[in-house]
Amino acid sequence: MTPHPDEVSWSDVNEALDELASIEIQRSVWLHPTSERVGTLDEAWEQLFDDSLLIGALDRGTSGLAPPVVDLLRLLNARIRAVDQDQPYAAMIESSAMDAVRDLASRIRAHLASG
Repeated sequence: MTPHPDEVSWSDVNEALDELASIEIQRSVWLHPTSERVGTLDEAWEQLFDDSLLIGALDRGTSGLAPPVVDLLRLLNARIRAVDQDQPYAAMIESSAMDAVRDLASRIRAHLASG
């Protein structure tokens, strides 16, 4: 089943996954924001799940994504929520919790690119 193009903003999904998968982007955008691009972990989550309308499509089962990809996205959601954001952002970016987020985001990107 292919995703309904009017339901989910796949460009938002892909941009957020790129940010969540890349320590370089996180260091650049989260630690040294510019007038063109500012970001945080919360903003990346919002872009991925809320702004893109993906969370609603996942909840309704209308994303068009294969069940293993849906499971990975739900796990990514949980992993992002488990990251300790009370620590300095530099430490958070380098944390094992963020390593897990980056790994999952990379895996999801690969699934989306191949499917």
